[in-house]
Amino acid sequence: MALRGASSGELLNWDRRVVEKIEDYVETYILACTFRNVDDNFVWAFGVVYGPNDDGERSEYTPRLIKNLEGIKVKNVAAGLLHSACIDENGSLFIFGDRAVDKVGFAEVKNATARSMTSNLPYSEEVACGGYHTCVLTRSGELYTWGSNENGCLGIGSMDVFHLPERVQGPFLKSPVSKVSCGWKHTAAISECNIFTWGWGGSHGTFSEDGLSSGGQLGHGSDVDYIKPTMIPFGKNVKALQISCGFNHTGAILEYT
Repeated sequence: MALRGASSGELLNWDRRVVEKIEDYVETYILACTFRNVDDNFVWAFGVVYGPNDDGERSEYTPRLIKNLEGIKVKNVAAGLLHSACIDENGSLFIFGDRAVDKVGFAEVKNATARSMTSNLPYSEEVACGGYHTCVLTRSGELYTWGSNENGCLGIGSMDVFHLPERVQGPFLKSPVSKVSCGWKHTAAISECNIFTWGWGGSHGTFSEDGLSSGGQLGHGSDVDYIKPTMIPFGKNVKALQISCGFNHTGAILEYT
């Protein structure tokens, strides 16, 4: 980091190597990054349009500040296929994107940044974006999802589309969720050190043909879809610390005690 600490919460400078690595990953869509100051553990975040811009006619090839978020101290950010979301220091959610807002709960907003849903959600701590669905984790450990529900990626026990936040229940009614991550059409979460996954398993996905699976990302020993959160059995003395979903794969950090 070339510049450490800023009380305004705005990103002032960054390690160019980090930016280049993320740029290669997201290609022509949206660039977003969070990182931590190793000295004081202060979390920095920024999100930029990287690819389709608000006007839909030009691309951004270098990071730029989102003007609609100037003056707002962002603490958490996530990027989906064509939409992004972030949470400010007050637990309020912002969501913005290009041609995807009608699928993630903001049909009335087109190509704009919208400060919404604070009345529909408790204090938000973490947000994750999938292909066309969004998950929010609240301060009390409740998990809310909404958007396109292909292959059951919302985890609500059906494949109905939800345009407003819906609480994921099942095992999470008794135990709080601590981490969440979204893939293209699957979702993973950590609750009481256990990993739960649901959504697209591969067998009914877009790229499955003639019995050939493109999945297995749910980790249940098959490529079938799950419409409810299902725990992956790792055995005793295993604690899940982190979880991350890719397009059709999933990674986790486990601690063996």
